[in-house]
Amino acid sequence: MLEGPPHEAEFLLETIVAAHLVRRQAPGRLRAGPLLRLYARERLADEEMSAAQPVSSSWR
Repeated sequence: MLEGPPHEAEFLLETIVAAHLVRRQAPGRLRAGPLLRLYARERLADEEMSAAQPVSSSWR
């Protein structure tokens, strides 16, 4: 979004607002919606679990 024209970024932001992934907090401010926060928590848990698993020693 940062590399494109401002009207394109605004269109994309309106699209994710309409999909209820983010909410308008105040003019010019957005807040992640419940589905996006849930997705982020699940991704973090997956990454933490992957990081906690020992590295396989399949090569010798």
